[in-house]
Amino acid sequence: MPVFSRKTVIVDLGSSRTALGVFRRAHDRLRLENFAMEIFPGQSGGEAEWLEQTRAALARLRNRTGIGGPVVLVLPPHLTLTKLIKTPRVEPAKREQILRFEAEQSIPYAPTEVVWDTVVAAGHEHELEMLLAAAKLEAIVALCAAVRTAGFAPQLILPSSLATLAAFRLAHTAPVEPTLVLNLGSRSTTLLQVTAQRFAVRSLALGTRNIVWKTAEQQDPVALEVIATRLAQEITRSVLHFRRQGSLENPVRVCLAGGGARLSGMGEALAAKLKIPVDYLDLSGRIEIGRGLAGNDAAGHALTLADLAGAAATQLLPRQTVLNLLPPSLRQQANRRRRLWLAAAALVVAAALGPLVDYRPPAAETGRTAPVIRREEAPRAAETSAPAPAASRAGEERPFELELLGVKTEPFPLQLAGYLGEPGDYLVAFRSAGQPETLLARRGHRFAQHGLTLQHFEVRKVAVAHGDTWPVYEVAGFAVLEDEKTGAEVVLDSRRKLTGPAQAGLRWSPGNQPQTLKAEELIAQGGASYRIQHIQADPPQVVVVRQAEGLSLPETRRLQPVRPGSSPGEPTASSATGPVPPGH
Repeated sequence: MPVFSRKTVIVDLGSSRTALGVFRRAHDRLRLENFAMEIFPGQSGGEAEWLEQTRAALARLRNRTGIGGPVVLVLPPHLTLTKLIKTPRVEPAKREQILRFEAEQSIPYAPTEVVWDTVVAAGHEHELEMLLAAAKLEAIVALCAAVRTAGFAPQLILPSSLATLAAFRLAHTAPVEPTLVLNLGSRSTTLLQVTAQRFAVRSLALGTRNIVWKTAEQQDPVALEVIATRLAQEITRSVLHFRRQGSLENPVRVCLAGGGARLSGMGEALAAKLKIPVDYLDLSGRIEIGRGLAGNDAAGHALTLADLAGAAATQLLPRQTVLNLLPPSLRQQANRRRRLWLAAAALVVAAALGPLVDYRPPAAETGRTAPVIRREEAPRAAETSAPAPAASRAGEERPFELELLGVKTEPFPLQLAGYLGEPGDYLVAFRSAGQPETLLARRGHRFAQHGLTLQHFEVRKVAVAHGDTWPVYEVAGFAVLEDEKTGAEVVLDSRRKLTGPAQAGLRWSPGNQPQTLKAEELIAQGGASYRIQHIQADPPQVVVVRQAEGLSLPETRRLQPVRPGSSPGEPTASSATGPVPPGH
């Protein structure tokens, strides 16, 4: 008997239809337990008409199936912008800074007008390829309102390209030769080039809805030939772009999915033009059709089911490529509802199973890693245990000799001061600490003293947050510098000064010489070692982990600056050395 996991409900928002599927996991396969589809009565025109047709279709699906509550939405290509971005392998904070800069470069709207997210598409020794996906915030908010009105609660919004990718990987568990996956929709086409470890994606504003039908049974061969020719041209152009940008190998075959793949002669026409084999995305061996769907035409919609099944795979199977375009405000609401449910579920499971619980909720946060709630078999280090009352532990604590005197941040060696010229020929002005004169540079200039090279400079409009509804922008300059020591990119903004990592001033006791330390540095004293785990500038505090003889577990303390004149370890309003609560 197969073992089934929790279920997930997927709503695929197509340009000409809306489909709903309920899936469970059965070992390494998926089980489709419910399926329904609403096809729009006519071709949707603008976004307002598409949204209205989608709203009506969702209401009908809710009434037909009786299913509601949390759902994962698959966003159609015509609402999504995607782009591949390369970033160096740097610490997450720096990578986030680079990605934010690249997102502002790539998205043709003000940052406040979009919702965006990224996920790793491929990893190399010195760099990462990230997929950036974005959508207009106004459109997503309106869509989520329509979904909630119909009785559903959106938990995650997945671009259809990642649903198609997951469906292809679901059908091909073993490494495959370079393949081009075409998801042919009525309004647009998703072009996905996949290898064993990498992928690249492009959306084309080219669909199959313009194929004219001579009769109810016969399609127009001339229209089919025109669309096949245009598709072949775009495929050739895209493959060349992927090879130049990411050194992807040329595909050796094409795999068709989506409603357009059902058109008679489409596969043959593309094979003749591209000179490589063309087949179809076959999920029949990876999806079980539930007995309750015997009279349903789910099997007849196998090619249309690809994005439904792929989205379900991202929630039910491990090692999936996921991101989330649910706006942050709506994500917080969904998280609050889910936390209440998880708390209740954890209590029920804990009561049934005893002290060992390992529950993993679905990957519905940001698409990177599913959060984990775990009860450990043994107690962890001191920072995870609640502090005992002062009276009971006063005689047990060893003195914590290290004191925090203060936290400071040093300005970055170069600061962006201004610029002259015009696009393509900017002369950029910098100021350097200890140098009274202004430094002028163009792209490619190396600042030998600091080991920095100017890689790029641009000027653009940036949205300004204010209390009114109309948009306000300011003009700012952005300089991208390469750090020769780390290989990381540093972005300077003309609107603000960039500071380096925070540094802590520490001493062992009054009268001793202070030391200046950075995060992750280690010092030793009196048989004990102290590791600086975290430094915060505002308000100033430092988290220190001490290991010493006699301590069975590392001891973690949060230090705040001592009050002048206080003695070591004296409890004051400005000096705290208590155990750090969980999560800090």
